[in-house]
Amino acid sequence: MGPSLTNNYAEWSALEEAVEALVYLAGEYGGLEAEVRSDSELVVRQFNRQYKIKEPTLQEIAWRVWESLAMSPSLQVSVKHVPREENKEADAAVNRELDSYLEWFETVK
Repeated sequence: MGPSLTNNYAEWSALEEAVEALVYLAGEYGGLEAEVRSDSELVVRQFNRQYKIKEPTLQEIAWRVWESLAMSPSLQVSVKHVPREENKEADAAVNRELDSYLEWFETVK
């Protein structure tokens, strides 16, 4: 099982995409402060450098995220943990999108 099949990989990839979008917005509109919330306590602690990242692919993603933030001084991003039970609406929205994608994918196979 490779890193692309893990929840940690998916969470880091989503964080990377969010940071890319925030970097773009900060470049277009000037200074920007953003708080990213995640129910993945592991990724939050890894991002905040409280835990080491052992998997090489995930290390690469993390370094790209940190480098993007370092290169964008007008952007301030914090990443906070939100327990899933306190994040039910967002969790339900993601599940609806995933279900919709799977239904679409079945039609194009």
